[in-house]
Amino acid sequence: MILLQALCSAFAPFSLALVPLAFATPLAPIAVSAAPASPAADPAAEVSEVEELTHRYLHHTFGQRDVDAMMACMSDDVAFVDPTAELWGGPAARGVQGKDVLRKLVASWGIVESDFTVRHSFVTGPYAVYVGEAMWHTAGQAPVKDLPFCTILKVRDGAIVHRRDYGDYDRLFPQAAKREAELVERADRYFRAYREDDPRTMEGLLHDDAVYLDPTRAAVAEPLEVRGKYDILAMVEQAAGNAGDLQVDVRWSFASNRHVVYECLARYTMDGAEVGAPGSTFRLEHPVLHVLEFRDGLVVEHRRYLDYATAGRQIEKQRG
Repeated sequence: MILLQALCSAFAPFSLALVPLAFATPLAPIAVSAAPASPAADPAAEVSEVEELTHRYLHHTFGQRDVDAMMACMSDDVAFVDPTAELWGGPAARGVQGKDVLRKLVASWGIVESDFTVRHSFVTGPYAVYVGEAMWHTAGQAPVKDLPFCTILKVRDGAIVHRRDYGDYDRLFPQAAKREAELVERADRYFRAYREDDPRTMEGLLHDDAVYLDPTRAAVAEPLEVRGKYDILAMVEQAAGNAGDLQVDVRWSFASNRHVVYECLARYTMDGAEVGAPGSTFRLEHPVLHVLEFRDGLVVEHRRYLDYATAGRQIEKQRG
């Protein structure tokens, strides 16, 4: 499995091997139409601030549909993109920037009612990841219900500076069904090879110009960016055998418009020597989100969003 390169925290730098898995016990769903809860007690003040702000933002965006309150949560230069929104046309798939531009985009959607039921979420450093089902109703059209959806929010200086969405919009377009089935088959083969440290199979499914990104690594170090098929494969080969007893389950996934999303949980044992505690081991379990983008039938971008905060807290707790 892919090495969680240099997860740094208050303790010595170390590496983790990460794995996607499904929750044995699903979390209770939270509808963002409900009033935002107070942030959970957490020794990391930044995490609590990000959690509170992003939960409030989702409440205003999906629950109340209060555009002014939504805009108040964002920076003036906020950026928004939904790579899966190409099917709808419009600028969202390409991305927009600035409050005024985003306000006009939101108004153009004509949504009169919406909600977002959060099934799984995590906050790590400046990032918050929310996964669940969206509902919306546009005047004159039948409501869209239980549509798989995820949003990744980045916070800086007390404001949301970036929002990236992925939605299973293909299910709303029957003509997309055949394309989606072919995409899922290739994505599942690639992702299985990725999890099983099988670079040979990955090689046939990676685009020559592929890029591997982990923006959430900014929580502990520099964001991870590996460019080029063979550099990505070298990373996989270097990581092989370093992980220990990995257990990986995908607990939620969907495919739409050349993208496949896997929401997963990692369980594995880490050698304590990697955190300055030789002779001991740490049992870790935390979520991770993977998003694959395809071009010409090959993976051209692999994004990983990983819960470094939970991993760090578990290590700190087990260290005593």
